[in-house]
Amino acid sequence: MTDLTAQVGNWTEERSTTQGTGDIVVSGTVSPEFVRIQDSMVAGEIWYSISNGYNSEAGIGIFDGVNTIQRTNIGATFEGGVYSLAAPLPINLVGPSIVSCTFNTVAFNLFTSKEDYLGLPVIDNYILASTAAGVRSWVPQIDQKTGMVIREETATTTLLLSDSDNYLSINSATPSQIIIPTNASLPFPIGTQLIIQQTGAGALSIAPTSGVTIESFSGFLLLAGQYAGATLFKKNTDTWTLMGDLQA
Repeated sequence: MTDLTAQVGNWTEERSTTQGTGDIVVSGTVSPEFVRIQDSMVAGEIWYSISNGYNSEAGIGIFDGVNTIQRTNIGATFEGGVYSLAAPLPINLVGPSIVSCTFNTVAFNLFTSKEDYLGLPVIDNYILASTAAGVRSWVPQIDQKTGMVIREETATTTLLLSDSDNYLSINSATPSQIIIPTNASLPFPIGTQLIIQQTGAGALSIAPTSGVTIESFSGFLLLAGQYAGATLFKKNTDTWTLMGDLQA
């Protein structure tokens, strides 16, 4: 089954007067039968689509929990009569828009494992991953035996929802960290686990954000050295367990 971590809502639609290609600020429901985004979703990643006159855009954004959506991963656009699927840019909003957070075609095709946003066939377990720059995209980088996505970084990084039940490594010559955000920032489900590994010579430590507790042997949060690995397991709202090759 395709793993989708971004939220969708039922009858979730709002107006927006945002102009340009930046973040979207919504300003109220279109009609009484619809609900506001903040009434159906929490802060984090959401599917969205924008209708702006004859132009439109669909993708994944970061919702702040109130009224703003960052347009972080554009899946498809139609602008000026041109339909774009290959790494499209945000459309230039002019005048009023309608922002919907129910399934759009891009989300539906991925959810049903029919095709990716480039229109290519996909296999079961096709999953949302992230590049080293933190840009989320759908890629076939999957271990066919375990279904785990491999995310490899070269510097300090913060956990992403797409890291759930997957593999994350840092290959750096200098010290780096894997930062664990609070549940309020990124609501990983309790029971989430992921494999982490230090693949470079630089020391790798696990860094909890203020409010997050990490339980580990003797309180160790530093991996033992190059190619050392560990498992992170979320056991409560803001409590994680760290098990593996650790040192003081």
